[in-house]
Amino acid sequence: MGFGNPKKILAHSPLNCFTNGGLEGNYSNLELSHVLSPVFDLRSVTVDPLFSFWILYQTEMNYDGALVQVITSRPYDTWRTIGTLDANWYNNGDVSALANAGFGGIGWSGTINTWVRKFTTLTSVSGSYMRLRVSFASDSSDERLGFAFDDVSIQFQTAPTVQPSTRTNSGTNIPTRSTSNIPTTETSNVISMATNTMVINWFVSCALIVLFFH
Repeated sequence: MGFGNPKKILAHSPLNCFTNGGLEGNYSNLELSHVLSPVFDLRSVTVDPLFSFWILYQTEMNYDGALVQVITSRPYDTWRTIGTLDANWYNNGDVSALANAGFGGIGWSGTINTWVRKFTTLTSVSGSYMRLRVSFASDSSDERLGFAFDDVSIQFQTAPTVQPSTRTNSGTNIPTRSTSNIPTTETSNVISMATNTMVINWFVSCALIVLFFH
């Protein structure tokens, strides 16, 4: 997936958004691509937060599609798909390319030509480190415009109590692989939320993520 000012669609919050197939063309056959978030420090959070973003897509129905996954620092945790098949989240329970990629088949597939907001609870992430990824998979034929997303938010019912930690590219504040499966590669900056902070904005690979509490 690429980030920028796409020529094939208008971003939800111009000028930029994430989209696969490049900013002008279609996605590729047999594509498997991901966008990774930073690592979030949710050790002081006691209630699982609400995740939402805006999406627009044009894929081969039932064959190509996208989903969101999460991994935490809990022992033996692995990437798992978040959300279920419902009006507020996924629209398809049998996307063959996602199933072939080992993701179980549930996701978004087909065509939505206008931006729509989708939301779900990030279950079983409170009290740990957390990382998200948006994944796309396609089969061997029929390329289309692809999957785009914009304006990601994570909403907490109560404000976390930890103080901000120093961001680091080394991943030194992240649990090691010996105690966790959470990735610690080049984009694994640790993000901690400050007490009483109402809105925190930052750019992750130039994609705006907003956190807010209510």
